[in-house]
Amino acid sequence: MHAYTTRVLIVGSGPAGLATAFTLMQAGHETLIVERDVFAAGVAGWPIYMKLFSTTELVELCDFPLAIPDEKPTRQQYLRYLERFATHAGLEIKTHHEVTGLEGADGAFRATGRTRLGEPFAVACEKVILATGAYDHPNPLGVPGADLPKVSHYYTEVNAYFGKKVLIVGGRHSAAETALELCRAGVEVTICHRRATFDNLKYWIGPDLDNRIKEGRVGTIMPAHVSEIRPHSVVIEHERVGRTEIENDAVLALTGYHPNPTFLRALGLEVDAERRQPVFDSKTFESTRPGVYLAGVMLAGNISGAIFIENSRFHGRRILDHLRRAAPAGSASESR
Repeated sequence: MHAYTTRVLIVGSGPAGLATAFTLMQAGHETLIVERDVFAAGVAGWPIYMKLFSTTELVELCDFPLAIPDEKPTRQQYLRYLERFATHAGLEIKTHHEVTGLEGADGAFRATGRTRLGEPFAVACEKVILATGAYDHPNPLGVPGADLPKVSHYYTEVNAYFGKKVLIVGGRHSAAETALELCRAGVEVTICHRRATFDNLKYWIGPDLDNRIKEGRVGTIMPAHVSEIRPHSVVIEHERVGRTEIENDAVLALTGYHPNPTFLRALGLEVDAERRQPVFDSKTFESTRPGVYLAGVMLAGNISGAIFIENSRFHGRRILDHLRRAAPAGSASESR
C-alpha cells in the first residue's frame, strides 16, 4: 500500500490542475497531484500536429512565460511548456495513480485507488480538487455499429486514414480542422452534421473549409445524422434527401466529450443527468460534497466550448478565495 499525506489533493494533471496546484502552493497550501494516465494526458491526446486556437499569452499559466517563436503553440510545444511549468513550480505529481474512492468528510478525507501496476494507494488530505477533464468520455453516437473497430472518437494523424474513405461526424472546430488536414493529404473525406451550417468556426477555418467544399475536396451531408454503421458503408438520414448509404472505410465521431458521471457519483458528487455536468457552486467551485471542488473543462459537462484553457487556468483563484473565507478564525490557512 502506497500512503501519501497532503493538505490538498488535486486529481488531474492538465492545465487547470497544474495552475490550481501552483496557485494554492503560492498561498502556502501543500498540494499533491495524482493522474490516472500520463502527465497532462488530455493535452497529450490531442492530434499530433495540432496547433492551439489561442495565442501564447492566453494559455500561459500563472504568469510563467511560454517562450516560442510562433504566435500560437503546437501540441508538442504546449506539452513541453507544461512540463517546464511543473518542474519550475516544484509540483509533486504521481502519474498512473487512478482514484476510485473517497472516504471521510471535509477536513479529513481519504482518497483511495490503484496504480497502473495494480498496487493500492491512499491519500490522506483535508480538501480535494477534481480537475480530471472530459476528453476520455466522448459523447456516444448511439447507433448500430458504433462499436465497430473502424469507428473512433479521436483523431491523431493522417497516416491511419490515407487511402480510405472517411466520414467525419460533427460540425465544430475539431471536425473542420480534421477534414482540412485529411483532404490536404489526398484522403477522400465527407462531413455529416446535424445542422445545415457549421457551428461558429474560427475566422481562419470557416473560409478555408468553405473553399475546399466548393472545390469538391471535402464532401458534406447536411443536415443529416448517421443511423447505422456497417463494415463497409454508413447509412445516413438526410433531412431533405432521405435515407442514403455511402461506401466507407473509417468513421471519426468528433461529437464532443463529457465528464465521467460514474466516477463523480462514486465520489459522492451530484451530477445533472441531462447536461452530464457536476452540480457545483458557480462562485466557489465547490461541489455538492463539502470540501470537494471542481476545476477545468469538467465543469462544463457536455456544453462544448464553454470552458477551455483560457478561462480554466484561473479556477484555482476562485477555490483559494473560498478556502480563505472558510478557514476558522486564527487558523494557519486564514493567515496565508
